[in-house]
Amino acid sequence: MNARSAGVGKTITSLKMIKKKKNVEVSFGLEKIILSEDVFTNYLLYVGKEVPLKEYWEMKRYAEEESLYQYGLNLALKGIYSTYEAGEKIKSKAKEGQNPYEIISRLKQIGLLDDGDFAKQYAEEKTAQLYGENRIKDDLLHKKVVDPEIVSHLLFPEELPHAKKYASMIEKKYERLPLKAKRQKAIMALQRRGYAPNICHEAVKDYQENKTAAKKSFETDFAHTKARYERKYEGYELKQHIYAALLRKGYPNGWIQEKMEETKWKRSKN
Repeated sequence: MNARSAGVGKTITSLKMIKKKKNVEVSFGLEKIILSEDVFTNYLLYVGKEVPLKEYWEMKRYAEEESLYQYGLNLALKGIYSTYEAGEKIKSKAKEGQNPYEIISRLKQIGLLDDGDFAKQYAEEKTAQLYGENRIKDDLLHKKVVDPEIVSHLLFPEELPHAKKYASMIEKKYERLPLKAKRQKAIMALQRRGYAPNICHEAVKDYQENKTAAKKSFETDFAHTKARYERKYEGYELKQHIYAALLRKGYPNGWIQEKMEETKWKRSKN
């Protein structure tokens, strides 16, 4: 049972400093309240003191708010959350009677939640990972919920060099494709990464075709496509489906026409 005196208040049974967290553990028998050093110094507390109930409940409220504040402080110090994200996490942890908006306001006042600094840091990190301006701004606006005015002031002076670097990294992935298809695939990948269309086209301008690899890939694709459509079509219809499928893959019209002419086709059943 808690140490009490005639129902008037609660008696302190022990005080323990928690140096690592700069807190003080105040025990009332089996019940413990954790106070920050700042809150602790507001009271004259010592072992054996009977704390009036009004003061006890006040201390308890401070302790609960301080716990939520410490949680918010830890989030803010990580530097990986926008004000919106940190606020949502703080609100989800708040208990009945706690005011998460007061915690968010305190963190903003001391500069630990600053979306201006956060947006710059986020943009720098994502730029270093070779993401483009459009993707970064979209994430900040819709995922991080940063003020549009803050986002609009971000600068991306190295957009083209970064796009070229990413284009160079993924070129090998499309090595077996003909040049046109290779560029189209890379442009789509760059756009998904967040680069503007004009930047994407410029980034792949120096792509070269590996004709040996592309031709080998074409021969394989032709054989697979022919085998697949032969199960359902024949004659002119079969050729049209093969032609369209290979054209969609980006193979040159001349390659397809030449291969169609040299291929031995089964005679139509009709």
